[in-house]
Amino acid sequence: RFLDINPERGSKAKKGKVTSKKTGQIVQKKNTTVHPQVSSLLRKLTDFEWNF
Repeated sequence: RFLDINPERGSKAKKGKVTSKKTGQIVQKKNTTVHPQVSSLLRKLTDFEWNF
């Protein structure tokens, strides 16, 4: 995973319950989608072999 984005599924967040930073209550985390071009760019970045 790169920047908490899953390029295979094209989503930013895991489904599940988390504690809200604002209210402190347990809430359902929203699963948002990522633009396909951003997803493919991130996939290319993670697949690239960085030789430092």
